[in-house]
Parts: sequence; C-alpha cells; structure tokens
Amino acid sequence: MRNAVYGVLLGVGALALMASEDGVAESQNKDRTGAPGSSPTCGACHSGGNFGASVAISLLDPLEGQVAFTEYQPGATYRLRVRVNHAQQSPQGFGVQVTAVLGDGSNAGTFSQPLGNTQLETVGSRHFFEHNAPSFSPDFEVIWTAPAPGSGPVTVYAAGVAVNGNGGTGGDQFAGGNAVFAEGNATGVAEPGEDGAGGAGGAAGALQSVRVKLAGTGWDIEGPAGAIHVFDGRGREVAGRPVGEGTWHVEASDLPRGVLLVWVRDAAGRPVAMTRWVNP
Repeated sequence: MRNAVYGVLLGVGALALMASEDGVAESQNKDRTGAPGSSPTCGACHSGGNFGASVAISLLDPLEGQVAFTEYQPGATYRLRVRVNHAQQSPQGFGVQVTAVLGDGSNAGTFSQPLGNTQLETVGSRHFFEHNAPSFSPDFEVIWTAPAPGSGPVTVYAAGVAVNGNGGTGGDQFAGGNAVFAEGNATGVAEPGEDGAGGAGGAAGALQSVRVKLAGTGWDIEGPAGAIHVFDGRGREVAGRPVGEGTWHVEASDLPRGVLLVWVRDAAGRPVAMTRWVNP
C-alpha cells in the first residue's frame, strides 16, 4: 500500500527514473544517467510536463558548500550537488540518478556521506547516487573524493525528474545533463616551503588574504581576523581555531599526510577564502 501511495505521487513506469520510492538503481538495477553505456533515460516515460526543468551540477567546498570549483585537485574532497531546477509551476516531487566517470567510462573518485534524501548505489561496476525516497527537496548531494593524479577530466552525468503527482508518468518532465571538471595542475596546491597559497585551484574569488609558509616543523598561516579550519582529504576537520589578524602556527606532525584544505572565515563568520597544501 505504501508503494502504491508513493507511485501516485511520483509516477510509475518501466523506464521511469522514479519507478519506486527506492531509486532506479536499487529498484531496476539500471543506469539511466545518460553516461556512455547507460540504458535509455527516464525521459522515455516521464514526459509532457512543462515545469521548465533543468539540472544544475555543482562541485563545492566540503565545509559549507558556498565556494564553487571548475576543476578538481587529485585526492581532494568536495561536495557534489545536483539540483533539479524548475522555472514555472509547482512540481510535487523530484528525483535524480548521478554518476561520475573518467574518459574510459570507469568510476571517477568515490562517493560518501549522502544527504538525507540520497543513497549510494552500484550497477555492475559503476557507482551512483540517487534519491532514496520521494523528495520534496530538489537538491541531492554527496561527498566526492577526487581521483588520483593523472586521471584527467571527470564528467558528471545527471538525470533528473520533476513530477506532477497525477498517478502516472504523463505530465512529468525529465531533465538531463553533464558537467566536465578538469584536473587541476600542480601549481594549484601549495607545497611545503612555498610562500603563498599557490593559486586558487579553481576556487571562485581571489585568495590573496591567506598565506601559508614553512616555519620550523610546521606552517605559519596568515589570514584575516576570524577563524581558520583545516580539513583532511576525507572532509574531516583536523585543526581549527579563532584567530586575530596575524599568524597562526600549526605543527605538521599534528596533521594527517596528504592534501589538506584550509578554510577561512572573517570576523562576521562569512567564508572568505579557501586553499590547499600538501603535508608529505
């Protein structure tokens, strides 16, 4: 009975993205993202709607999701968000299926920590995230750890649906798309001994307000008054403190090895800069 009720809300179809409340990978064991080698998309059934639907794919900072990236740093951690936009009318629900692949079609990086309305799935050897129940929120999100150096461009494929809840697939609207994120070059990461942030690494906005330099057995971080947070490559905060205008020293031995993310807030709590460096 519960599945029938959800079917009325979100529509049921043999090729539908939202063929059950559990998501198409879980219920059908199908890839309908539009990626190379995938099955026909959910647009084969969900059609006729006029919501002005589209999908927006964003690669964001892992802390608050406010800084967007156009490229990735190998091994770094990001939020990967897919939003089903609608320009008109009022859909009664949303769903997605998303994958990230390399040029040869293999999985790009790894997914973890899905948002509450999102689940992780695998079809064959390909990884996905998708809705886990009828979603009244158009946003679906996971933590994505980028692949190893030399992997090349990553393409994220997303299939989305905005539905009208009329008990079938007619009057719904499918929206699909993809986004390509280039691999950042080495100058986007500040190595030990370098003076400065080493570049924006694809981040929006300038990062001249943050400087990282080798100092003894650690680093001196210079930034504006406010707070500084350091995250490891898995998105876990490993150091942080409020700071006044000036320098904060952090010992290398107290931090995990690998790519680290430095996130800075100003005195009002607003994010003002983000950069990375490597602890070898």
